[in-house]
Amino acid sequence: MQGMKQVTRYLLPDEQVNSIMKNAFTLSDRLQRGLVFEALMQSTQAVETMAPGEDGQLAWREFRNKLQAYGAYEYVETSLQISRGANINLLDLVLQTEKLDPYMVVWVTEGIGHYYAEQQWKQGYIPQNLLLEEHLDDLPERSLIVLHAGMGLSFAEHQLRLLSTRRTGADIRRVIQEFIELCVMNSRPGYKNIAIEALGLVTRTLFPHLLSDIDREIKDMDLDLLALFWHGVGRGLYFLPIHFIPQAGTGHRALEMALSEPPHRSGRLNAVAGMAWPLTLVNIRHPYVMESFLKESPHLLVDSDAFSQGVSTAVMTWFDCTSDDPALHAFITHRPSNLTLNSVWNRHIRMPSQNAIDNHFPKLKAQKRLDDLFRYTPLARLIENT
Repeated sequence: MQGMKQVTRYLLPDEQVNSIMKNAFTLSDRLQRGLVFEALMQSTQAVETMAPGEDGQLAWREFRNKLQAYGAYEYVETSLQISRGANINLLDLVLQTEKLDPYMVVWVTEGIGHYYAEQQWKQGYIPQNLLLEEHLDDLPERSLIVLHAGMGLSFAEHQLRLLSTRRTGADIRRVIQEFIELCVMNSRPGYKNIAIEALGLVTRTLFPHLLSDIDREIKDMDLDLLALFWHGVGRGLYFLPIHFIPQAGTGHRALEMALSEPPHRSGRLNAVAGMAWPLTLVNIRHPYVMESFLKESPHLLVDSDAFSQGVSTAVMTWFDCTSDDPALHAFITHRPSNLTLNSVWNRHIRMPSQNAIDNHFPKLKAQKRLDDLFRYTPLARLIENT
């Protein structure tokens, strides 16, 4: 803790970070916000290089990774230079991402899924067959997981807003059922659970007061839905504002919340697996961030394979979205110089991830079961099921 305090002193004060973020995210014009965001990225790069000590630099590196992933998702109009009032063609938008580097492709494509669904709501339509229309048959397969994830985020945001004034058990069940119907009628076979999992992420990040109420209702509806929900909650924990501020140990604290917030074992397993997702993918170009996390948290990873399962399913997702990204191979094969930490990396990252790509992924892909990646299943059972 003393070392963490020393690092934190050299980082920007919380109020200064909050001021910067507020200026970037509250401007009225979305395109203007995108330009401000780019300026923010450039300024944080300079701060990262000046941060004293390895922990300080890694904290700022992780902060910049989060900013870049979030900015690519949130500011699709800026990334793809979409003019206001333009006719939106989903296939054209996805094909435009091919000019981007592999890291940006994944986050921008997820943003496209959210943006495309949002346009339907804004035009007064209830989204139907968004990813099923015939003219979308040529969508690259690499885009399907993240398009469904982004679309699900839009559906969850829209439905949960309906609970702003009333939330009886009947109200919550109705909203959840309508959300599931939206996901089913807009998703391709084998992808609907990807959209459904977004309910947990949106609940934890935007509507945390609904967390226990939704958990209570879902437990009486569907245990598979319960697993998806808490997996999404785990993903959301990593992106909470409190974990956005650049300071050491943010991943460790997110993991502690994943272990403590769910009221039952299924929730904890799925939240841990879900939290491993963004920790892995946001920082996939910088394995030293994950190495730092493992150094802080080995005692929290011994009770189950949930974290390893989350890492390996995240890796399979990245492989499906951008299989030629050299950062993926470099991440998996990274070798910490510390022998003890290298053993931890081998057990939690290298072995399960390589096995997942070589053995699990081809079977899940062939069986159209990629949405199994979005909930916790013991690694051994995942092999049996394939």
